[in-house]
Amino acid sequence: MTGGDVDTSGDGAHGLFARTTGLGAATARLEGGDVETEGKQASGLRAFIRNAGSAADARAHMTDGDVDTSGDDAQGLYASTTGDGAALAEMQGGTITTRGDTACVA
Repeated sequence: MTGGDVDTSGDGAHGLFARTTGLGAATARLEGGDVETEGKQASGLRAFIRNAGSAADARAHMTDGDVDTSGDDAQGLYASTTGDGAALAEMQGGTITTRGDTACVA
């Protein structure tokens, strides 16, 4: 996403979410703009690969902008893979704010 605003609420209501069960990469990218989520396990930017046979990367990347999450287990940037590729949460400028029990930035 380049610029703009995303605002979600509800448990598991992610702002930007890239997911694959195939062999390809999953990339959630924010370049400027704002993402705000409210709810349990609601990530600001989330990239996830669910395929043990995948060697591709899961990447949550933020350049500038603001991410604000509120809720138990909510993450600002989150990347995960069950395969052999890398899981990368990257930030170049901007701010991330998280609130809630066990909430984390990355």
